[in-house]
Amino acid sequence: MGPLAGRGSRRAFLIGAFTWLNGNQSGYGGWFLPVVLFHGPDWPQRPSALHAVYLLAAVALLAALTLLRHGVRPARLVAALAAAAVAVPAGAAATAAAPGEEMTHPFEDLLKDPAALPDHMDARVRERYFGRDARRCEKHGAVTYCALRDYAAWIPAWVSAVDPVARALPPAERDRLPVVRQLADTWWYAQQEERSVDTFMMWGRAGAEHTHRAVLASDVIRSAMGWRPPPGTEGCDARGQSRVVVALWLLGQAVPPAPPEAREIQIGSSLFMRVQSPLGPIRYGAAELGYARRLLAAPDARQRIWRHWDTLLKPGTTVGQALPLLGLRSEFADEPVRGRPCS
Repeated sequence: MGPLAGRGSRRAFLIGAFTWLNGNQSGYGGWFLPVVLFHGPDWPQRPSALHAVYLLAAVALLAALTLLRHGVRPARLVAALAAAAVAVPAGAAATAAAPGEEMTHPFEDLLKDPAALPDHMDARVRERYFGRDARRCEKHGAVTYCALRDYAAWIPAWVSAVDPVARALPPAERDRLPVVRQLADTWWYAQQEERSVDTFMMWGRAGAEHTHRAVLASDVIRSAMGWRPPPGTEGCDARGQSRVVVALWLLGQAVPPAPPEAREIQIGSSLFMRVQSPLGPIRYGAAELGYARRLLAAPDARQRIWRHWDTLLKPGTTVGQALPLLGLRSEFADEPVRGRPCS
């Protein structure tokens, strides 16, 4: 390998390393890099035109500097100086126009008082995500959906996950369903409200869509059932409780219920949700899943669940006590509760 090739490889490595650090470590190089990866979807618009001018001038500058190594000639020197005269100001202007510390600052103090956050943020962000017209709200069936104004086209996707669950609830329970509200990735902690279920600036395609449908549907189910698991990521264990069978049956209206699995689900560009099962923070066993699948295949399941709704949702009602009410026979062995029981 020649000396020029070696130096080129080192430069390529450095550019690649700084680009990776910019995307994964929130900095290093910033808008002077060829590709800027760290940029939230709810940040102000990128200075793309300035960045494109900088990149073209940077390419010309590097080419001219490479030629100068083979001898200084007037034309090459003029080309290098001209490219530098464009690249440096364009890169500096792009950096100045890009979102700064007001986007990446962790706001530790403001977390104590989220209501004060809009006063400290970029005016463009404040108007777009906290202004009067920040959201578009539509009512479908029993549920109101509020999307950020550029994401209103996603509402039908949310309806497809929530509406089957809402229609499976007893009619008297539908009036108490929460609003489904979309939150911005960076500012979610200042946008949360009582009696709402949150959805974010991500909705997967193909297999990932199934996951996000389950997250949204399970949030609505827990709200409708008045089920508030303990805070934290460890969740609780509902083995042996009849209400988890009902919850899985409701979930089955939107997505096929699956065995519990602890995992992290990406719900935003830098937001992850830790779940213990498709029901979110609630764990269950093979028996509860098996009975829920039997219910999904039973033609009279809805009438039976509606008739005994209050009894089935009591934490003290066991699966064994619920089977006659649901028209099911005992088929699965009971499993011991593992970890903190759901109360």
